[in-house]
Amino acid sequence: MTALRPILLVDDSHDDLFILKRLLTRAGVKNAFVTFDHAKDARHFLESALRTPETNLLPAAIFSDKVMPQYDGFALLEWVRQQPALADLPFYILTSVLELVDKKHAMKLGATGCFEKFPALHVFADIFGSTVSSK
Repeated sequence: MTALRPILLVDDSHDDLFILKRLLTRAGVKNAFVTFDHAKDARHFLESALRTPETNLLPAAIFSDKVMPQYDGFALLEWVRQQPALADLPFYILTSVLELVDKKHAMKLGATGCFEKFPALHVFADIFGSTVSSK
């Protein structure tokens, strides 16, 4: 049996990372989570994973906060889309306040989706094709 590829969660708020992991777990997601509180660290992880694809560390999806110091979620998304091996990787931008201009920018950069923190459980279930328990 092959291990599921990890899901990368990138947010400079530890509380938001905790909530996101909890929601994904409650939505039935079985993948391991790899968390980063800086987008640059997530990029370094991805660079290593690209150099050693046999490690199965290339993620199944990325959820990234839009606003982070120095290197934000948009910059990470733009870099990811420039990597041929990651070009089709599902990438979701999350933001505290979703404005139409941000959503348009995220989609123009190649985001799979852009949501206000935090989407309802059924949104995650729809993304991963799982059924959500009401418990």
